[in-house]
Amino acid sequence: MKKLLILLFSISLLWSTAGFAERITCSYIFENEAQGFILERSTNNFLWQTTSDRNFTLEILYETKDVLILGEFFDYGVTTAYYSLFFDKKTKKYRSGTTNNPSFQSDGESNTGACLVN
Repeated sequence: MKKLLILLFSISLLWSTAGFAERITCSYIFENEAQGFILERSTNNFLWQTTSDRNFTLEILYETKDVLILGEFFDYGVTTAYYSLFFDKKTKKYRSGTTNNPSFQSDGESNTGACLVN
């Protein structure tokens, strides 16, 4: 948990700029390693930037004062899949997952983590 909080704080400091209206910085543990990403609101969607500098756009599927649900269709070459992310604005926790094409042998991945909102 300590690694997770340190990573979350570090990512927030590294990518903090004053020009964006809403930024959500999240972290999680994957294979015993702290990982993170940033979501930045951009009109009707969010820009998703990973710690490995990969950038994607996630569509806002549903939003209230309590929750934010994002999603996007991806073509991974060997399969197609739908990625979704559910962010609880009150607890600042998220859960995300990938639903793979049923023809693909893997069920997809999911993870949970904690976020900071700037």
